[in-house]
Amino acid sequence: MSSHLHTYIGPFLKVKLPEENKPITKTNKLSICVNAECKNYKKDRNAKFCSSCGCLTEENITTDTTHSIHVISAYELLEEFGDLNLLWSLGDTEDKFEWMLPNSQSIHSLRIDNSVDEMEMKIPDENIAILNFNRIYANFIKFLTDKKIEFEIHFSVINYWN
Repeated sequence: MSSHLHTYIGPFLKVKLPEENKPITKTNKLSICVNAECKNYKKDRNAKFCSSCGCLTEENITTDTTHSIHVISAYELLEEFGDLNLLWSLGDTEDKFEWMLPNSQSIHSLRIDNSVDEMEMKIPDENIAILNFNRIYANFIKFLTDKKIEFEIHFSVINYWN
């Protein structure tokens, strides 16, 4: 398996992935001895009858709820938005920010892979590229804004392995 160095020059989203507090409920099922005179009284016997006194055990069900912090992934955001192919992510790059690049070519961005030896290319105008990016991705940007998800639009040269 080989990997290739790619270069992207253009606008992209830097998204702070939101967190959600998810409850985790664990159910505990115990079979306890109910004979107050037994040495195993109110202890889990994990059987239908107590092994010490022979009494029928009683089922005792308890639940414990804890909370876990779940960081929503770029994939989950795109799935909720309804278009998994709109952007793609370089992954968690810094401080829970994820860099999301366009999944399609534009006249206002460049993609170069390592199979190209030398070439001269015109770097896109940053202002025009960002304006075009805002226009093309307006619905997704509105989606992020409506969900109060922190994001920034950047223009940069990005090298990545794929």
